[in-house]
Amino acid sequence: MKVVSNASPLITLARIGLLDSLHKLFDIVHVSTEVYNEVVIATGEGLAVVSCIGILEELYRRGEIKDLRQSYEEILQQAIRVDLRMLQSSLAKFKLPPL
Repeated sequence: MKVVSNASPLITLARIGLLDSLHKLFDIVHVSTEVYNEVVIATGEGLAVVSCIGILEELYRRGEIKDLRQSYEEILQQAIRVDLRMLQSSLAKFKLPPL
């Protein structure tokens, strides 16, 4: 199977020494030049990998967004691929009602 990947899973797998395991799951993993460069820089310089949920949580903590639940609803309405369990867990962390 052929897949395309963004940088976050590649950086995470590289940091825990499992980047080569992708080839056990997929025949071909396509990455853009930009993603490749991002992975090389991030792994070489020890930069933190931040997820979309992590960014939204921090914006909520700082008061930059007022309604975290609404932000998650918008993500779902846009059909952006995201793990609903992660969104629910995030909302529970802030004692917000589930989706």
